[in-house]
Amino acid sequence: MTKKIQLKDICYARSGDKGDVSNIGLMAFDEQKYELLKKRVTPEKVKAHFKDWCNGPVEIYPMDNILALQIVLRRGLGGGVATSLRFDGTGKVMGSALLRMEIEDK
Repeated sequence: MTKKIQLKDICYARSGDKGDVSNIGLMAFDEQKYELLKKRVTPEKVKAHFKDWCNGPVEIYPMDNILALQIVLRRGLGGGVATSLRFDGTGKVMGSALLRMEIEDK
C-alpha cells in the first residue's frame, strides 16, 4: 500500500508573479526527496490541484544543480494584480497552496 504525503513534508516553496503568470519554486530537502518531486509533481497534477485558479498551461523546469523545480502557471492569477479580484493577486500564497498537494511517497 502506497502512503500519501504532502509536498510540505519534502520541500520548501517560494512563489511570485509577473503579470498573470505565477511562478513557484519547490526546493527539496535532499537528493532523494528531489527525485521524488521530479517523478510525482507533473503539470497535470499541479493544474488539477489548483483547479480553476489556473486557466492556462503549467510548465515545470527541473533545476538539478540546486535540487529544485521551477513551476510556471500561465494565466494563473486571475488577470494579475491590476485586474484580479483575488485576495492575493500577486501569487505569494501559491507556493503555500502547492505545499498542501499530496503525492505518493514511493
